[in-house]
Amino acid sequence: MLPGKFYEISIPKFGESPISVSGYGNDYIDFTIRNVGKVTSELFKYNIGDNFFIRGPYGNGFDIENYKNKEVIVVAGGTGLSPVRGIVEYFSRNPQDANGFTLISGFKSPEDVLFKADIE
Repeated sequence: MLPGKFYEISIPKFGESPISVSGYGNDYIDFTIRNVGKVTSELFKYNIGDNFFIRGPYGNGFDIENYKNKEVIVVAGGTGLSPVRGIVEYFSRNPQDANGFTLISGFKSPEDVLFKADIE
C-alpha cells in the first residue's frame, strides 16, 4: 500500500469519516484518529473486539519511486503527519535513496507530538 491512502470508517447511525493510514502490515492497518466529530467520538468509546465498517483504500498515495534520488522535504502538522509517515519512515531508513531528507513538523504542544519515538 502506498503512503497517503485513506479509508472511510463507518459506524451505522453515526456516519462515516475519512481516516488516513499511518502504518500497515500483513494483518493490520494503523489509523491515527483524533476525537473531533460524531463518528470519531463514537469510535473512541469502542473496545477491542467491537466492530465497525471500513471502505477503501482511497486516494492516489505517494509512490516512493517518484521521490528517489531527489531532495525530499516533508512538511506536515498535527495529524497531517499520518498520511506521510510512510515516506518519513522510508527515507529515514534509506537515506542513500534521496539527495537529502528533511522533516518539518509542527504540533500544538509537546504532548501533542505524534510518533515521537519514531521521530527521535
